[in-house]
Amino acid sequence: MTTKNIILAATALMTICACTSDKDKEEIENTARDFASCYFGCHFDEAIKLCDKESGKWIVFTATNISDDDLTVLNSSETMPQYDVKDVSVDNDSTATAIVEAKDYMRASDIDTTAVISQEDTYAFKLRKRGGKWLVSLDMVPTPTNK
Repeated sequence: MTTKNIILAATALMTICACTSDKDKEEIENTARDFASCYFGCHFDEAIKLCDKESGKWIVFTATNISDDDLTVLNSSETMPQYDVKDVSVDNDSTATAIVEAKDYMRASDIDTTAVISQEDTYAFKLRKRGGKWLVSLDMVPTPTNK
């Protein structure tokens, strides 16, 4: 193989890797944004589909602690929640972290207190690639990183 062919092959390989990385980052962003929207919007059946199976217990825990008063807060909000992915860091081919900014969303902080509409918080969601798909991986109930 000539030097020219080696350079062409290396360039092609780097292009393929870059495309895969961009595709992964896009999937990570979409999964994190969709998860935030489902989770904070109390669409727990949909949120759990965006998580690895080990995370299910945290979704169930949250769902069982949402009260009618919390749902009243959610349903009476005059603002639409917004979820923006501010950063994605891919640790390796199977783990990543997405930083999500949540605005005007329902935040239930304690079991004994009614939820509030929070103006802005930041969350760091870990994601793992399972079966070729990026999924949120929770090791606790999501809590803001800025609190």
